[in-house]
Amino acid sequence: MRLIRRIIQIIKNLWFLLKKMYGKYRVRVFALALIGFFTGFFDALSIGTLIPLFSFVTNHDGLGGDIISQALNKLFLFFHLDLNLVSLLIFISLLFILKGAALAVSGILQTKILSDYEYSVRTEIYEKTFQAKWPFLLKMKIGHLEHYIMSRVSSSSGLLQKICAMLLDLSGFLIYAAMALKIDWRVTSWVLLSGAVILYLSKPFLYRVKTYIQQLTVIGKDIANQINENILGLKTIKSMNVQGEAVNIIGDLFRRYRHAKVKSTTVKYLHSESMQPVSIILICVIFGLSFSRPDFSFATFIVTVYLIQRIFVFVDKAGKWLHSVNETIPPVMDLMYFQEQLSKNPEKDSGREEFLFNESIQFSNIDFAYDKEKKLFDNLNFKVKKGEMVGIIGPSGSGKTTIVDLLLRLFESQAGGILIDGKNAKSVSLKNWRENIGYVSQDIFLKNDTVAENIKFFDKNITDEKMKEAAKAADIFDLVDSLPEKFETIVGERGARFSGGEKQRLVLARVLARRPQILILDEATSALDNESEILVKKSIAKLKGNMTIVVIAHRLSTVMDADRLLVLEKGKVVEEGSPDDLLLNKESYFHRVYNIG
Repeated sequence: MRLIRRIIQIIKNLWFLLKKMYGKYRVRVFALALIGFFTGFFDALSIGTLIPLFSFVTNHDGLGGDIISQALNKLFLFFHLDLNLVSLLIFISLLFILKGAALAVSGILQTKILSDYEYSVRTEIYEKTFQAKWPFLLKMKIGHLEHYIMSRVSSSSGLLQKICAMLLDLSGFLIYAAMALKIDWRVTSWVLLSGAVILYLSKPFLYRVKTYIQQLTVIGKDIANQINENILGLKTIKSMNVQGEAVNIIGDLFRRYRHAKVKSTTVKYLHSESMQPVSIILICVIFGLSFSRPDFSFATFIVTVYLIQRIFVFVDKAGKWLHSVNETIPPVMDLMYFQEQLSKNPEKDSGREEFLFNESIQFSNIDFAYDKEKKLFDNLNFKVKKGEMVGIIGPSGSGKTTIVDLLLRLFESQAGGILIDGKNAKSVSLKNWRENIGYVSQDIFLKNDTVAENIKFFDKNITDEKMKEAAKAADIFDLVDSLPEKFETIVGERGARFSGGEKQRLVLARVLARRPQILILDEATSALDNESEILVKKSIAKLKGNMTIVVIAHRLSTVMDADRLLVLEKGKVVEEGSPDDLLLNKESYFHRVYNIG
């Protein structure tokens, strides 16, 4: 009774997974099962006709008295056809042709289902990831998205393929079993019972395989994360001469992965290869029991053995299928969980209004905390006027970058809000908001593509003329124009063909090409040498007065041209004024730090 309940529970769990992951493909999968039924029917019928064929060969005077021969005789009589050796051979040939056609159709349909599934899920995951809210994305480890899109989706597609294959095999099994039962129900019943016992005895093997596959799932994610992190930090690893330690860490993961893989494969092979001797022994027993019976027919026995062999092939496949499903379910469950998390964490946008900025943008009574225990901002207030250049400075951890993230609406405050001309920023469409705010950070992101594509950056509305205007405004036009391939020059991996200052000005050109009303520079010159910083500052100086600029900086020289400085400390604005006024005040943070610098 407990076994039956366990089987029912397993079926329920699998059914839930099938509905959740593959629900929209159920009609096509059902069609595939139907084709599998016809394939099995044609195959079993073509094998069954061997009995009357043997009767013709051994009994020259006509058919035997078995049920298949009699049924075939009635079929030919119904269509007013003569049943002879030639017509029987033609009939058998037609059955095999129909079987081949059904197999071809099922193969094409299965390929179409799997291809559509992979395309649909990969596109959905990629799209939902880009639409997810920023706090959720911050927790995602490097390399995990690629791992889910490629490896996990392949695993999920593999499970769907296994389900399709099992439906085809199951359809054939039902036909073979029905045919074998009709020919010799006693022998077939014993075989089916033996098959059920063998599947039950497979339970310990299945549990062991599932355990090893769960280990492989966890280790595989860790490997993907380690590889991606180490590739990004390869220069640091080599410069600090710790490549041996880095290799040892991932080598240990590789060893653990190998161990789990070998164990799972060993268990599978031990179970699988035990099936063949069992089936041979069973056939020998069947022959011994059948041969002693007075109604023994060699033709019937051959066909029965063939059908029983097909049943045992199915039993063997069912065992392998269970092993394979056991392997696949953990990564598929992992993928399903990731999809659920993406669905639960979309970036919300309730704004419907256009971005209108004529007077000021204001942080009004902002409360913000990354976690409940530690509040970063408590009633933060400041205002930036249109056309003003405001510098925000302060010690590390004071909240400078968080202000940028709030301005970009990557985070939402727990209390208060950002006002634009007195109107809550949340009422403005998020898409329209970000189209009007340009962001340049210290982390330079360039695609390994042309200069033109890096400036246009997926925006088809940016013409070549706008691109060149932006390059001039960012003081990078003359350099690009002097290159042999000009704007068609490939920048290289992470902009390797350009210096730090040149890359930063390319990124600035990318932002300016979109003509934002507000420009945010987040430590944009912190990683540059003095000469490069001067060039970037020169580019920024040209923009002053033409757009509203917010500069986040550690380097105080970067903000000396600002109209006004805001000094943050412990999440509050503790000082405010022009750079010159704050320098005159010997008690000010700006004066103290500037003189130390």
